[in-house]
Amino acid sequence: MYVNKEAIQQARNADLHAFLLANHADLFEKDGRSIRLATNRSISIKEGFHAYRDFSTGEYGNSITFLMEHLGF
Repeated sequence: MYVNKEAIQQARNADLHAFLLANHADLFEKDGRSIRLATNRSISIKEGFHAYRDFSTGEYGNSITFLMEHLGF
């Protein structure tokens, strides 16, 4: 399946917080305006953003990276 550069950029800039709550809410716990991965609470996704941050390692990335690295997409 071919995906063009525009589609990749749209996916990177998607609202990760909203997508995860709509599709995988059972994997996350609310923490103020953020959600945290229930299996790794150091990973935080802030409401309205398209990125995540792992406060234990300093790692951060976009929506695509999170889905691939942490949810196995």
